[in-house]
Amino acid sequence: MDWKLSKSIYITVFLIINIVLLIVLYNQYNIQERHESSRSQSISKSADYKTNVDALRNIKLSVLNGMQHEFQSETGADQSGTIRNIVEVKDLELDATIVKAHIDKEIYRGSEYTFDSESSTSDTIYYNQMYDSLPIFNISAARIKVVRASDNTLRFEQGYISNVAVNEYSKKVQVNDPIKLAEELAQEKVISNEAIIKSSTLGHYVVLLNDEDQQVLLRPKWKLVIEEDDRTRIIYVDAINASEEIIEGE
Repeated sequence: MDWKLSKSIYITVFLIINIVLLIVLYNQYNIQERHESSRSQSISKSADYKTNVDALRNIKLSVLNGMQHEFQSETGADQSGTIRNIVEVKDLELDATIVKAHIDKEIYRGSEYTFDSESSTSDTIYYNQMYDSLPIFNISAARIKVVRASDNTLRFEQGYISNVAVNEYSKKVQVNDPIKLAEELAQEKVISNEAIIKSSTLGHYVVLLNDEDQQVLLRPKWKLVIEEDDRTRIIYVDAINASEEIIEGE
């Protein structure tokens, strides 16, 4: 056997195999790049996209504790045990601006609430309690609900969380980018690749409410308003821990 010829054949085969492997790896890389590019282009912001924060790199949040406030005036509780102050007011128009002026003047710590345009309707107006310039989301324990009663008066149902402070077992963590979170939702098929992000609002969400001692636990959440398949969805995604539960809005 000609050893030189065999050696040349082995080297040639080895080079061919390596060239084939490089071509396969290159093609796989291009496919992944095209997929990533397509995905990032699909998850897009609407032309009127808005958010309540700008410089995300400077925002660090943590888990919070609080207490349900027990009002001294007439109170009630819903099915979840949430304490609410219930007041009825005559001769007041169901208009967000007019109602807010009344809240600021007449309702307990009314200046700490802000209008929730995304949850409000023509029949019901919501105002979220604020903490450290961020809203507390989607929970009757920390908002004012205003509806018109059968006798044409306005019915105010107020919840308030007091003694809000950082949880002793929690530390401040950098807030995640909401657009990147939306891309992860698409990867996990929670939303479609064609979804459009209308708005992202950073705030706190009540994840635990203890009926016995009225303590509450709040986590930082992004409220994402998403348009897909000709419908609007509201999704709450944890702002500091991707493994936390994803909550579909009311």
